[in-house]
Order: sequence, then C-alpha cells, then structure tokens
Amino acid sequence: MEDTRRDGTGFDPNNTTSGFDNQINITMNSGLVWNCEFDVICPSVSKSWEWSADGTALTFHLRDDVKFADGKMMDAADVKWTFEKMMGFNPDFSISARVGWMTNYIIDIEVVDDHTVQFNTFRAAPALIRLMAVGFASVLPNTVTADMMREAPRGVGPFSLAEHIPGSLYRLVRNDDYFEPEMPYLDEIHLAVMSDRAAIEAAFLTGKLDINNGAWSPSNLGEIEARIANGQVKQFEYPGGNISGVYMAVTNAPWDDVRVRKAVNLAIDRDQFREAVYDGDGVLSLILNANIPNQGRTEEEMREFPGFNIDKEADRAAARLLLAEAGFPDGFDTTQQYRISGADPAASASAVFIQDQLAKVGIRTEFEGIRDPTHFERFSRLDYNIQQYGFAQQTLDPDELFGQYLLCDGSRNWTGYCSDTLQAMFVGMSSEQDPVKRGVLAREMEDQVILTDAIYAPLPQRTRFYTWYSNVHPHADGGWYISWYMERKRQSWWKDAE
Repeated sequence: MEDTRRDGTGFDPNNTTSGFDNQINITMNSGLVWNCEFDVICPSVSKSWEWSADGTALTFHLRDDVKFADGKMMDAADVKWTFEKMMGFNPDFSISARVGWMTNYIIDIEVVDDHTVQFNTFRAAPALIRLMAVGFASVLPNTVTADMMREAPRGVGPFSLAEHIPGSLYRLVRNDDYFEPEMPYLDEIHLAVMSDRAAIEAAFLTGKLDINNGAWSPSNLGEIEARIANGQVKQFEYPGGNISGVYMAVTNAPWDDVRVRKAVNLAIDRDQFREAVYDGDGVLSLILNANIPNQGRTEEEMREFPGFNIDKEADRAAARLLLAEAGFPDGFDTTQQYRISGADPAASASAVFIQDQLAKVGIRTEFEGIRDPTHFERFSRLDYNIQQYGFAQQTLDPDELFGQYLLCDGSRNWTGYCSDTLQAMFVGMSSEQDPVKRGVLAREMEDQVILTDAIYAPLPQRTRFYTWYSNVHPHADGGWYISWYMERKRQSWWKDAE
C-alpha cells in the first residue's frame, strides 16, 4: 500500500499533467524507453535504438510481444500515431502539455516496417531520449478515442486496473500479459488517495501504508529516526526535481529594472529559509538541479553567488543601494501573490518568509492568495508582481528547463523574460552531444539568467524523502530515478512473505 496525494484526472497518460496522474498511470502503461535506474534510460516496448551519425535520425527497433489492454498487438503504426497525438497532430486530441514540446525536435515520424520506427529531427537532440522516458510519453493503440481513454486505461504495463474508488483507492493487479518475462513480482498494489499529511503519517506508523512519499513532520521525526536506527524502516533522501524561487514579472514595473530584481535576490537569507520552511532540510541551488552530474554546483560554489553570502547584512546593504539607484530610496509597496495548494503545505510558509525578508530591504508586500486554475491563468498572462513558485521538471535536462521556462516562446515562460543572447546560447547547448561540454554550456546559461539578468531569485532545493518498511523492496533499495515523472512502473518491486 502506497499513498498518492491526489486522485487522478484521467487514464490518458499523454494528456494528463500532474505527477499524481503519472504515479497512477505509469503502472498501467509503457513507453518506448524508461528510466530503469538513476540517470540510466533502458528499452521498454522497444528492444534497442540508435542515432544516425549526424544526430538527426533516431531509429527504434520494437518488441513483437507487446499486447495492449484490448488485446491488440503493438506495431510501429501505434508508435507513430501516439507520438503524433502527443504533438498535437491529431484533431481528436489536444497537444500533450507535458511532452508536446518534442515538436521542437521532431520533423516527422516514419514507419520503416512493422517493428521499426524512425524519428527525423531538425538537429542533434540528446534530450529527446529522456523526454521519451517520462510516463506521459506512454504508447497507446491507434484504435482508441478520447471517450475510451476517459473510461479506462488502454495501454500496457506491469499492472492492470481492477478497481477505482474515486477519492479513495486504486487497486492494481498483476498483468499476466505483460511483455517482461516473470514481471511484475507483486500480485497487487494499492494506491490510497490521501492528501492530509497527518493522516498519511499515522497510516504509515500504524502499518496501514508500506511506503510514504513525503517529508516527515517534526512531531513524528523522532519516531521515524528510531525505526530507521533499529532497521524496521528504510529511508532515501534526495534533492527534489522542482527548483523553487521567487518569480518576478519582468515586463511590469518596477520588475523591469534589473537593479530591483537583483535587490530581491540579495534580500533573501537561504540558510534561514531552510530552517524556517524546510525544517532544516534542502540544498542550495540556482536553477539547474543540484543532483544531476555535470549540471549542479556544490554548496561551496553557491557561496560565491550574490545573495548566498553568509553575511546577510552586507547583502541587504547592497540591496538597499540598488533600490536607491533605481529610484526607491525608501523602498516601495507591492502585491505578493501565492498559490493556495493543499498539495504543498510549504507554499504559505514560503510566502510569509519571503514577505519578511523583502521588508528588511524596504520592499513591502501585501498578500494575494490565488487558487487553481486561476493561479496558472494569471501566471501565464503575467498578471502578478512577485511570487514564489518553481520550475517543475520531468527530465531534469537543461533543454526542458531553459526551453520551457526561459526562452522567449517557452510554453511556461511565466516571467516575460526574452533574451536574444540566451536564445543563441540555447541552440549550442541543446545540440551538444558531449554531456560534459553540454553541462558547461548549461551553467553558462544559468549565469546569464541569474547573474546578468537576475530574472529569478533562487530558493534552496527541497530535500525529498521516500520512506518504506524493510520488508518492502522498492526500486529505491538500489538507487533512485531521475524524477517522479519516471520509473514508477513498480515491476521489480517485491515484499517479503509474512
């Protein structure tokens, strides 16, 4: 038994958007590839793949034993149809909000034969394989309709849906027609829909849940640490995939002045934030994930960046000087928006903390709490001044971060930022096939965004916790996955006999 913090919004893996949808649907679907272990992509419904020498053709060789839920055997036509559906080329379906941006890479898709499919790309695109590994890129039969996808899962995964009690439970049972021999190991998995943190922790501590997907409250932390010490419980911690920080609408005054934006960055005490909001957890970061090789920077390196100084009074004095130069010697008043979300209890605590920090340099804010979907509608219209939010990333590849959030035409450009310099840097970084060189180019882009243009004030990257009883053996025993939008097929999990 595992918890999921929200009920799913549908069974079409391509056209849902939340990580909670993915947590449910990924067990009943499969893509061309999957994230089999940390930072490693393995074949799934494909047997293998290769790139052309110039990096502009990606060919997959498909398995011939993949049977969809309706009994149809998968072939290359299903793959072509699914990816064209994701990219918005099928008028009966909307473009996938999560993976539709692969149109930035793919020109067209060719069916070579029944079990071979080729993706032709505009240029070398090393990020494409990672994008294909997220749960939202699962392959479906080309016979399904939108109405059929609302009714039941139609793909193929290690488990099938046996029962769904809305707002309460998903009961998943072993799929005997799954294409991986002897998989999955478990006969059933139950996903309990639970949003209340106290209820989730109580269910785990009393043995009703085998796995807890969240951080622990201070009141129960001692008990969990004791159980870890005596071997009853195991825990894995890792920097979360979503990088959080303070957004500023750079098209709106006074946020169009880089001196004001730099003052915001200097005002915030990141060390105090970790203690006050994240209960002492978290790692310093800019916008690239601290946990990814060739990208993240060490805490030592972080200390060299403006705003990360341990001597905050020096930072804040510099912030007041910048505000005075920008015409605000006495500071100014503004509104501070924040998202009201039960799924993120730290959101309001973050807002209060940021308000306090900005006041120390003379930026006085008044709160405006906004619920979904209004929050995202206003965010996309740049109808806000300043607010805390994150870069929600699936692949943790720099293409996704910069391409969606920071390029002029990015689908999630919620700051209004547009830089010809960054656009030019992106093309070189995105097409670079050497991972070390690509990491260097990504960090240069990060410098441009944070140091030069200061369009975002980074906050610490929250530490995520995954806790399970020792008689349960999830993938976390042997490592971790790139992000929670990947991996959780649960095919290789098992539980000791009682």
